[in-house]
Amino acid sequence: MVANVVHLDTAQSPAVAELQRVFQAQKSAFRSQPMLSAEDRIAQLQRLREIIARYQDQLAQAVSEDFGHRSLDETKFAEIMTSLEGIKYYQKNVRTWMRPQKRHVNPLHLPAKARVVYQPLG
Repeated sequence: MVANVVHLDTAQSPAVAELQRVFQAQKSAFRSQPMLSAEDRIAQLQRLREIIARYQDQLAQAVSEDFGHRSLDETKFAEIMTSLEGIKYYQKNVRTWMRPQKRHVNPLHLPAKARVVYQPLG
């Protein structure tokens, strides 16, 4: 369900205005290049891995503060490492997931061919 925003006073909340600006930038980026290649996706995932690895101490500290003091080692193991491993898994499999899949065609429609091409929703 999507809520309709009737009135949003951004003058009182610079954070909301900033979020709207970022969201509009993301929408524009998606419209300019909606179908990234596998190589582009892998490169973006690699940048994400590098950023998470570079800032893992700061991320662990922020999680600790959010949870009212959580062990930094626990956070690094449970959150950071699993995220890094997940990203590696996505990098390994993205080409397979993006590959179009053939579908059977009713013999009445031969010599037609059918396939499913997966596209991002945004």
